Amino acid sequence: MYADLVSIHYCNREVSISERGPDSEGYIRTPGYPHFYVEDECRWKLRVNPEQRIRLTLLDVDLRSIGPFEDSCTDYVSVEDSNGSVLLSTCQQVFWPLQLTSTVDSVEVVVKANSKGAFPKRGVLLHYKSIGCVTMSAPSDGYLVYRNENVAHYMCNVNFVFEDTKQRARVVWCYDDNRWNETLPSCIDNVAIKKSESAEYV
Repeated sequence: MYADLVSIHYCNREVSISERGPDSEGYIRTPGYPHFYVEDECRWKLRVNPEQRIRLTLLDVDLRSIGPFEDSCTDYVSVEDSNGSVLLSTCQQVFWPLQLTSTVDSVEVVVKANSKGAFPKRGVLLHYKSIGCVTMSAPSDGYLVYRNENVAHYMCNVNFVFEDTKQRARVVWCYDDNRWNETLPSCIDNVAIKKSESAEYV
């Protein structure tokens, strides 16, 4: 199911999610989960590196549903980007994991329960994770040409090449665990290399 040690079960917390590693993910659950939830308003603000986004997976939503004489949810969970975009607002039960991805680097999760007392439903359980690789600094005598969420293209300056490949260009890939597939070596003077190689044959 989930590790209780890495779950946040207190309301009104701010969570700084790490770029990668064990602290790049965790769980949030309403107080009393999975036995009941209580009348309360719980807010959690999640934040990642500005270059990253947040993936939220709603594993379980079990709240009081809309009654026969009601036209809206009495109790609900909502997810909102810090720019005001509402990614989700519902009281409907989740029968399979529902995945959401933020459009910015910060989101707020709110569980609003207006039902009186302790309500005999499980509440809410969700998983959060930072996604995306943070841009690596270009080496000295090199520069970043282009990057998107999957790849980054670097070049060495004119007459410079990467130390290991002796090529000017290099493309690196972002893995699912927020790591690039390799680090960037130094850019070295290609003219000096050629002179050195020529001297060896003299």
